[in-house]
Amino acid sequence: MIAAWGDPLSRTQEARVILGAREMLAGPAERWLIPTANGETRMRKPPAGYWASAVSMSVLGQSVLAGRLPAVLASWGTIGLTFLIGRKLFGERAGLYAAGMLLGSWLFFRHGVLAETDVLVMFGVTAGVYAILRARGMSNVEWRMSNGGAWLHVVAIAMAWVALVKGPPAGGVGLVMVAVDLIDGKLRRRLAGERAANGPAKRDAAHADWRTSLLWRFVSSGAIVTLVVIASPWFVYAAFSAQGHQLTDDLNNSARGGLGHSEPFWFYFPQLLLTTLPWSFLWIVAGLASVNLLMRKDASDERVAMMIVYAWGAAVLVPLLAWGNKQPHYLMSLIPAMMVTAGWAVDRGVSWRWPELRPAVVAILNVMLWVLLIAPAALVMTFAWTKRPAPLAIDWLVAAVMLALIAILMLACWRWKRLSLPITVMAGVAGVLVGVKAVWSPTTEPPGHEAMARELRERYPDAKFVFRRDASLAMCVAMRRVIPVLSDEELEQLLSVPGEQAICLEESELELPPLPGYAEVMRLEGGENDITVLSPTKTIGVQP
Repeated sequence: MIAAWGDPLSRTQEARVILGAREMLAGPAERWLIPTANGETRMRKPPAGYWASAVSMSVLGQSVLAGRLPAVLASWGTIGLTFLIGRKLFGERAGLYAAGMLLGSWLFFRHGVLAETDVLVMFGVTAGVYAILRARGMSNVEWRMSNGGAWLHVVAIAMAWVALVKGPPAGGVGLVMVAVDLIDGKLRRRLAGERAANGPAKRDAAHADWRTSLLWRFVSSGAIVTLVVIASPWFVYAAFSAQGHQLTDDLNNSARGGLGHSEPFWFYFPQLLLTTLPWSFLWIVAGLASVNLLMRKDASDERVAMMIVYAWGAAVLVPLLAWGNKQPHYLMSLIPAMMVTAGWAVDRGVSWRWPELRPAVVAILNVMLWVLLIAPAALVMTFAWTKRPAPLAIDWLVAAVMLALIAILMLACWRWKRLSLPITVMAGVAGVLVGVKAVWSPTTEPPGHEAMARELRERYPDAKFVFRRDASLAMCVAMRRVIPVLSDEELEQLLSVPGEQAICLEESELELPPLPGYAEVMRLEGGENDITVLSPTKTIGVQP
């Protein structure tokens, strides 16, 4: 919550959700089905993210913090679910380590407090995976008499939620269910084959396997009806609305990579290391060790659990590799699975139940320790030589020091077998991230959009504002109003209308040519989105 309060709003993705929620509350009831952002129809994404922020803002007031509250709750919910999944698969301590590392991973901490759809999708996917684990492993008789059927309805609700937040990622939950079915089916058939090579026993086992599969139970329990009833009404409404083509057009463009975020399929592989910072080395160790586990031929609970975790990760990552648009925050739904694997590795290593890997782990940590101890000096010299901005050098310096401290403490965990040290490390990392992101880091950034909006209101208290060609949604949030977007021709026509003079705002990064009849009066620095302020020359007394 502290990070949500301290982080200034600057990202267009977040500003779009905050604006959509505000305009839902201020507009007619139809806005809840056809959202708008800065007065323009926004049906490129389903509206559940807007709904969540709108409900929060209706209770707590129309502030950025209130709009972020659903994302904060979803992040904490994901941490809790990660603990429950890790505990169910590998034990309570592994689940605790996984949850702690998730809280202290940079991508999760950076985006987990922002009112963006990927945070809500992460929660929905993780909730669906947990519900699948609770529903699996029951016989055809037991699930009808127990809560297995109820958990399948929870899976349906999670899928419907993800579909209403972002659409296609809901299929990832279904892929996890298919993968778990394949894993369980293969194991049951193998066990049946060991009992009887041929004959009725094997046929009966195969029949039971079909009747107890998750997919069959998902259909026969009525959970698929729950999914359709919750998810389909808005999509049906959108299909028959005049603006419904925005949804399909955006989906097609995104799948082809036509929205400016097209990257090669291997784009996510280096990003996996960045998303798990500062636990990347632990995740790498866990990956190497888990391969050894998966190569075994036994049907132990630990091996089956690791197969399920890999199926979970593949169900999220493989579609992202094939999708055209690629952005780092799309990996949010993958981080819990990665942290469960890392939690398993820490649990085995710290508890000294990993003699075959212990020397390798200690060696890796030693190498990292020396590298990271040398890195701060190297970074300072590099940035001094290249004359890069000081805040950037300081950011890298803080990151290097954090990694060095983590390497030292984790090395102590392995050498002195102190089980409490990993929890101390994880809590310390989360605390440092709060301080860096919410308190210290904003002081190194230029004034945000709130400061820019405050200066505009002070200098032009009664002015009408317009955007040139493109809108800065973050500025719309800060100005707390709808600001129309006009073309150059419309702005020139505006000069000829008596009483319709307006202050023109343009994003500096657009590098637009001079606008006849307007002169630049100031430039406001807002970090990623600087704003150039243009005033009609008749108003400020400057000849064009």
